[in-house]
Amino acid sequence: MSIIRSLARLIIPEKARNYLLAMQSRLKPQVKHLHELSFWEARLKEERPENDPEYYRKFMMDMGGVKDQSFFDGLICLDIGPGPRGSLNWLTNARFAIGLDPLVEDYMKFGIAEHSMLYVNATAESIPFATSYVDVVFSMNSLDHVDDIKKTCAEIRRVLKPGGYFIGSLNLDEPKSACEPWTLTKSLLERDLFAGWEKQYYEIRPKVDGDLVSYKYFYEECPEELLNAPGPKALWCRLRVPVNVPPSPIAVSNNT
Repeated sequence: MSIIRSLARLIIPEKARNYLLAMQSRLKPQVKHLHELSFWEARLKEERPENDPEYYRKFMMDMGGVKDQSFFDGLICLDIGPGPRGSLNWLTNARFAIGLDPLVEDYMKFGIAEHSMLYVNATAESIPFATSYVDVVFSMNSLDHVDDIKKTCAEIRRVLKPGGYFIGSLNLDEPKSACEPWTLTKSLLERDLFAGWEKQYYEIRPKVDGDLVSYKYFYEECPEELLNAPGPKALWCRLRVPVNVPPSPIAVSNNT
């Protein structure tokens, strides 16, 4: 690959190289968004467990180890990358239930205007809320989909209130794909998102092949030999931002 790049520098004029790089950076998000939309279009045509109104309630509470929905009474709750299926429709006791997604305009054709939650058309790298505005941030398998993981983590830390919560189901050690340009690792999350937060629920289990059984080992005993085996895993977690401590966004650099 380094030989090809060296040849390209010799053959292609600098202005042309800069133009090609600029075009690539503009097209990359568009290609990813097309893949995301194709995924949801196919998903919505199938009979899925998400069609059950109780699906998101159970999954999103389970992934944070939350036993009673009253936990969310009167809170401002934000779901990062909810998709078009009404991920927070169940959260009727929250003050606000908000889904943040850059594809909201495209999701209108899926009927999201009928959902009992608010959709905001924005990216996770630039959350359009004031500092310390949000009580709970959810991420249900969405952080590996963002365009810039460091900026996203910094924004989540910025908008969460002291005493607020991050609740997530995060896929670890998975290969990158068109829709998932980041491989999340435990060390990346500890460094860029969780630093200084209190772990109230934190469980890692191996993921199983097969869409409907991926998270089976959160509901049944996991064989000891699988716990530390290599391969994709999932982290279910609830972390609390310390009280009486100002928001402390982690500095964002170009190094990943």
